[in-house]
Amino acid sequence: MAEMSVSGIASGIDWDSMIEKILKNASKPANVQLVKRDKLEAKKSLFQEFQIALQAVQRSLSSLKLPSTYTAKGIDIARLDNNTSYKSVLNATANSDASIDLHTVEVVQVAKAQVSRSNMFSPTAAVGVSGGFDINVGGRTVSITGIAATDTLQNISDKINQVLKTQVPSLGVTAAVLYDRLVLQSDNTGMGAATITSNTMTTSTGAVVFADGKGNPYTLDMSQGKAVVKNGSNTYTQGVHFDIHAGNQITWRTTIPSYATAGDTYQVEYQMAAAEKYTNTITRGSGKIDGNALPPSASPLNPSDVTVQSLGGYAYRFGMDYIVSGPNGRDIEWLDGGLRPPAGVAYEVVYTEAGGGPSITVDVQRNNTDTTGIAFAALDSAMGAAGEIRDTVRGMTYIRGVDFDLVQDAFGDALVQWKGRNPLGPGDAYDFQTSGGGVTGFTGLRADTDTSILGQFFSGGGNVTSVQVNGTALTPGTDYNYTAGLDTLQWLPTIGSAAPAPPASYAVEYTYDANPFTLSDGGSGILTTLGLNSAINQTAAQDAILVVDGNTFTRSSNLIGESYSNEIIKGVTLDIKGPGEVELDVFLNAETAITAIQDFLTAYNDVLGWINTRMTEKEVDASVKATLDSDDFRMRWGHLNGNSLLRSSKNTLRRLTSQVYAPPFTQRTSRGSVWGTNSLGHLIPIVTPPAYQPPSETFNITVDGRTLIAKVDPGQTLADVVANINNPNWNPTVDSNPTTAKNPLFYDENGVLYAIPLARAKVGPNNTLVVETMDSTKPVTLGGTTSMLSTLQVNFEYTTLSEVGIKLPSYGTGTEEAKIGTLEFDVNKFMTAIENNPQDLAALMTTFAGQMDTYMNDMLRASQKEVAPGITTTQGAVVREMEAIDAEIKRIDKYLAEFDRRLEMKRSSLFDQFSAAETSLAKLMEQANWLASVTSQLQSAS
Repeated sequence: MAEMSVSGIASGIDWDSMIEKILKNASKPANVQLVKRDKLEAKKSLFQEFQIALQAVQRSLSSLKLPSTYTAKGIDIARLDNNTSYKSVLNATANSDASIDLHTVEVVQVAKAQVSRSNMFSPTAAVGVSGGFDINVGGRTVSITGIAATDTLQNISDKINQVLKTQVPSLGVTAAVLYDRLVLQSDNTGMGAATITSNTMTTSTGAVVFADGKGNPYTLDMSQGKAVVKNGSNTYTQGVHFDIHAGNQITWRTTIPSYATAGDTYQVEYQMAAAEKYTNTITRGSGKIDGNALPPSASPLNPSDVTVQSLGGYAYRFGMDYIVSGPNGRDIEWLDGGLRPPAGVAYEVVYTEAGGGPSITVDVQRNNTDTTGIAFAALDSAMGAAGEIRDTVRGMTYIRGVDFDLVQDAFGDALVQWKGRNPLGPGDAYDFQTSGGGVTGFTGLRADTDTSILGQFFSGGGNVTSVQVNGTALTPGTDYNYTAGLDTLQWLPTIGSAAPAPPASYAVEYTYDANPFTLSDGGSGILTTLGLNSAINQTAAQDAILVVDGNTFTRSSNLIGESYSNEIIKGVTLDIKGPGEVELDVFLNAETAITAIQDFLTAYNDVLGWINTRMTEKEVDASVKATLDSDDFRMRWGHLNGNSLLRSSKNTLRRLTSQVYAPPFTQRTSRGSVWGTNSLGHLIPIVTPPAYQPPSETFNITVDGRTLIAKVDPGQTLADVVANINNPNWNPTVDSNPTTAKNPLFYDENGVLYAIPLARAKVGPNNTLVVETMDSTKPVTLGGTTSMLSTLQVNFEYTTLSEVGIKLPSYGTGTEEAKIGTLEFDVNKFMTAIENNPQDLAALMTTFAGQMDTYMNDMLRASQKEVAPGITTTQGAVVREMEAIDAEIKRIDKYLAEFDRRLEMKRSSLFDQFSAAETSLAKLMEQANWLASVTSQLQSAS
């Protein structure tokens, strides 16, 4: 509104000044509130600073809360085979699951996808061929048809993809035109593996038929993979319960033979004679120990009877270069400082039996070749390329090139080499036939003898004492005969035990190489014209082959690790680039943890310093304040002096960084054996005389607010302790009566039995104590006497931050830093702790970070919580404080607005009053002037 003014021309009075003085005097209560609001706003800005400082602390906890921060691993890679970069061989990363170790990795070959390329053609010209061809992947065939003479390479590529990409499941092959060539390529590298399950079939069904994702049936050539038969929970094994012949024909066995079938491995136990030698050629690994260098023995081998020598004849020195270690002396352990063969180099281990020889078990493979005595040329001609063998005992038919091969020996005779397991027993007769069943007039017998089964290991003189097939010991003279001098094992034609009855219905689960493909055109010549079957245009599929620490592995992919489901080294991911040999040094990478702690301490010390400053600074003197600008930082001094929230926060922060922690866990295993065994095999008590253990020794198990105080008495064994903990009616601190006591891990506070106990204990491997929760969402914490926790070896090695290098300044508790509570970081002490026991350090730090994060939420969270039915409040204390300040400022603003309204009304009233007074005075002045004029006139007349 327009400013009002009262003229004092008539009266000569400054009415406006009078109004302003009156109003100024009336405004004093409002001025008090304005000063209060300014202080509140300054106080709020300080709490906003506090909020930002606490937020910085909370952000710094992100890494500290992760267990992986303290178990992170790094990898150093060095090239071993030459001086070039390791990056041309592989790249590697390690996660926290990796073990600290040194590995050698030799990449023998990388994984490659199969590629078939055509000849070069003009990209826009017609290729000039017509017809079609078949593509087979894993025994599954699709036909490419409709190729016209007018088609370009791109037209042909589109037609191929139209067929390939509509198959369910996909064939995993893609066509493309690259550099004027038609290219067919597997979608994935390596051989790959895929599994498909047949339709349900009955024992009377002939060929196994599979179906695609649309339910369309097709026949799969099962000679290219492995099959098992499943019926409900029952699994049947090929070569034991059934056989596959003619590619995809299932024939059930009615008996399980007691002999090993073609190509099977069986175990022979050999009793060595005095002075006899056992020789094994093994390949040197990369670590100190070459495991299983000697065969299994019923009794420990005498290390003095073992010698190790290079293939060149150099004899390594026992006790200086190597020792014999491991179960029953089966491992060669190379000693530091001695000589040893390089990794990957073969050497010989020789065991010479000094006295009565031990029994040593070796694996032997069943002969898979039959000698026919028939001229190869005659049999080959009579059978033809697709000839067959008919098992005259069981009536089964086998196909040449699928189930067996026919080869020529050095004398020109034919040999039958069986390609897979089959039910033909020793001495079983069979007929050679033409394709389709025509008899050739030739017959054969399944070989019944394995020759030179032990000569590759032993120098001779001992004897076979037992033979096992699939874990079943056979009977000499009934199942086999062994001739020591000739080193031959002859299988006797016994039937063995009956096989389980075939299921009425079943499905065949078939696993095959998923990636390689073959092409065929039925002799039309279209592949030859295109050049797709030319050897120079092919790149064969191949798996990656690696030798890791002396062990050979194959993988379909060049990316190897847990996330690819093909892990070799636990926790290590490999990215294969090319052939070569490297060394991987997996080390504990503490850099992430150190950086995270330093970031936290910076934020933590900043907030403590800020709190200390705000709690101790005093308000500026009024005379000084009068000279300062309103936005000067000194105007805010003293507003939080002695503030209770800051004092409480400082105390909590210092308590959280100095208290003793009991880290929660889902499972805790004692670090070592809690007891041993004596000569009689009995458990040795935890405390044995003359040691003394007071009856008050306890350890506490707490889950979900329920605590069992487990008392351990002198002389108890670990088994006793475990039994007590797992006893629902055991609670020694409440009631010693086993019929009325209630274990708080089994009963709730109302005495109701839990459906599942909160926790349990058990005796773990190597005589360890294991305590674990039964619900992963309800972790366990341990407490009790330090000595008992230490005795049971379940105590955490680190329970305070100072034990891992996070502590008050080392230069005295009387310093200003110590009084404030700021912390310093001893990196060397932290490194010692993390190298000694990263798991317990991680447990401490994550527990601390979790509790610190909870406190930060209690200070900063802006969400609401219900404190009483229908009553909510903000969770964060700092946010509540600022909301309270905002509420007070709003109240003051409301008061000031009302005060201004009333003051304006007062101004208007004064204006009216003073205006009326001026008017009255003006009239009086006018009357006085008139009287004066009349008086003057009268005086003049007189």
